[in-house]
Amino acid sequence: MTFGGKADNLLKLSKDFRVPEFFIVAPEDALVAVLDRFDELGAEKVAVRSSAVNEDGRDAAWAGQLETVLDVEREGLIEAIEHCRESANSQRAQAYAKARATESGNVAVIIQKMLESRVSGVVFSRHPVTGEEKIVVEAVRGLGEQLVSGSVTPDTYIEGGEKYISGSTPILNEDELSEVFQLTKQVEQFFEYPVDIEWAYEDKQLYLLQARPITTV
Repeated sequence: MTFGGKADNLLKLSKDFRVPEFFIVAPEDALVAVLDRFDELGAEKVAVRSSAVNEDGRDAAWAGQLETVLDVEREGLIEAIEHCRESANSQRAQAYAKARATESGNVAVIIQKMLESRVSGVVFSRHPVTGEEKIVVEAVRGLGEQLVSGSVTPDTYIEGGEKYISGSTPILNEDELSEVFQLTKQVEQFFEYPVDIEWAYEDKQLYLLQARPITTV
């Protein structure tokens, strides 16, 4: 996969699911035409996401090892792409690779339209700790980066009715939760393996941001 698992999955998903518009900068691409492609996207801001050739595989996820840069405007795009490419050489990424006797490979970069996320989060089609066939949703208000960084405590919803609410009221209402559950089942069926999904609501519209296999490594 020239583009890496993350980008390859997005390309497949975008044909059947609601994914924010994006384009991919391959590892070997020069950056001279990137600004023209940004203009064609018609976005004021984008998320710039690393997609290493060996990333988001079923044996090693590389989740959180490589960089993502959010809210990138046109003038900062080239720098953000270079930052993502170089993140494969960070001490963190190198240590992850060494521990798994692998390497990241070349790094493609996804340029994806930024959403004005009202609510966002992650969802696992199988319980990530017990392995039970129960969907587990974690949700935060605003950008999902708060969840990744651990700066806020998410709501957690487990299929079957179990809930852990972080504030005075649930972040997701019952209809939204049902929609996230349904999306998760559809994506798992699409790939035919358990998945870990990033999602977001912009206003009342649910978007799929990315999906990867669930892995314990």
